[in-house]
Amino acid sequence: MRRQVRIVGGGPTGLLSHLLHLKGIESVVLERRNREDLETRVKAGEIDYVTSSRAAAMNIAGAALG
Repeated sequence: MRRQVRIVGGGPTGLLSHLLHLKGIESVVLERRNREDLETRVKAGEIDYVTSSRAAAMNIAGAALG
């Protein structure tokens, strides 16, 4: 799998993948945990104002902020 950008970590930093996609840049998120673990476990203790504002602007706040 060849991509222009590799992002390590599927937490809040992984939201960068969506921003890149909106700009037409292919990326892949590398995460060591399996999908079930990611969907049922909180990774970030908090999400800062800028990240939550951007998630809301991209209409992904529900998924990002649970």
